[in-house]
Amino acid sequence: MAAEQSEAIVLRVWPWSETSLIASLYTREFGKLSVLAKGARRPKSPFEAALDLLSICRVVFIPKAGDTLDLLTEAKLQQRFRAGSRDLLRLYAGYYVVELLDQLTDKGDPQPAIYDLAVASIHALAEPDAEVAAVVLRLELQMLRQAGHLPSWRYCGHC
Repeated sequence: MAAEQSEAIVLRVWPWSETSLIASLYTREFGKLSVLAKGARRPKSPFEAALDLLSICRVVFIPKAGDTLDLLTEAKLQQRFRAGSRDLLRLYAGYYVVELLDQLTDKGDPQPAIYDLAVASIHALAEPDAEVAAVVLRLELQMLRQAGHLPSWRYCGHC
């Protein structure tokens, strides 16, 4: 298969072998992906810091058929989430954003609106004057609306 490329948010990363990692990514065009990054744990890795949690990066991968891991061939860091190094509350909120993405989306189901919401939330959390609770609440409500689970506020649900 031909290589595909997309912008992605790093949701999860865990070791696979002495030199490789498995990463869960959320992309605008392809939805959630599970990829194998061969050699990512080597000192001179071609992936550098692109596979850090909450990073936004440009990835090139080779899709594999079925339920197997896609092969990540390139990842270039576009934006690192630095707010967590200054403020623990912002770090936890960032973790919550990626956990929501991971739990509310399915593998291979692209949702460009949800991707854009998550990126906007990550950018907002990086702003020092942003209200963390408001950013998280806005994301929750908008994700519920996009998923079709937001209740109607106009009518009584009991009547």
